[in-house]
Amino acid sequence: MGIKMITGLKIFNFQSHKNTSLEFHPGVNVIIGSSDSGKTSLLRSIRKVVWNRPNGDDFRSDWGGDTRIELITPEHNIIRGIDKENWYELDGKKLVAFGTKVPEEIQKALNIDDTNLQKQFDSPFLLSSSPGEVAAYFNQVAHLERIDSSVSYVNGKILSMIAKQKADKASLEEFETEHTQYAYLDKFEIDLEELEHQQSSQTQHIVSRRRLNEHLILLSDNSERIKKQEQIIALEEPVNRLLVMYGERRDMREDLTKFRRTVGTINEIDVLSKSLSKKIELKAQVEELLKLHEEREILCKNESDFRLSIREINYTKQRQVKWETTLEARENLFHKQMPAVCPLCGNETNN
Repeated sequence: MGIKMITGLKIFNFQSHKNTSLEFHPGVNVIIGSSDSGKTSLLRSIRKVVWNRPNGDDFRSDWGGDTRIELITPEHNIIRGIDKENWYELDGKKLVAFGTKVPEEIQKALNIDDTNLQKQFDSPFLLSSSPGEVAAYFNQVAHLERIDSSVSYVNGKILSMIAKQKADKASLEEFETEHTQYAYLDKFEIDLEELEHQQSSQTQHIVSRRRLNEHLILLSDNSERIKKQEQIIALEEPVNRLLVMYGERRDMREDLTKFRRTVGTINEIDVLSKSLSKKIELKAQVEELLKLHEEREILCKNESDFRLSIREINYTKQRQVKWETTLEARENLFHKQMPAVCPLCGNETNN
């Protein structure tokens, strides 16, 4: 962004200027006037807009009224107003100024610094500066420090790329050396193609053998299941014994019911008779009752086990029928698919 050319200046109630308007033309503009005619005040008014200085109210005119300074550029119209509050106006948008701070929008619109404005008694620009100061100024203007840093960055990248290129070249030579060790792979590739051809010719045999193995495994599994079913069938005799025990238990429960009635009668007698001698006589009967109670608990447990065994036997019989049906179907399928001559051993089958 370049420096903005000031094309107009309007001053109201600022030092000796009550209402002053100036128009500037491209190039050099000369302002001529006698002492104390307000030439320096013009520069102060511009400084007031650019840097918001000087501070205070000493620059305001004695005849009173609001102080206002207007700077006109080709792109913007900037007004600096001083009344009860300090404010700026940029193209009709009002901005508040706090202390000597200039709003950022005004700084960007003007883009003016100390180099662009000099005081009345300042020495000529750059003429009285040392060569080093002049060089530093032009370096700052041309941003030569950015160029230096960019050149250093590029040089560093070039050195890095050269080092990487050397490393890549060494890696390539090492790879070529290792590559010669694998020259035998061409012959391996030919052998591999021959093996693949042989493998394709054996695929059908392998598939047939796999299917036969699957049928044999299935037949073996069915045989194992049949053996387990036979073990369950072997439990038929113990189950019958349990059924007999269950009948005996039922009779004992009837006897127990009668016994409980007897015990109830005994308890009534025991309540009526509180003598110690009758309690002693009942001791044997109570012990027998406890024994019968223990036997009843055992019978209840045996009954529960018996019912569980019956359920398992019924479930086993159902599974046996199902597996016998499945085994018969599998055997029929095996005999139907098995050829007259075994493809593995070459012997005749019984089909």
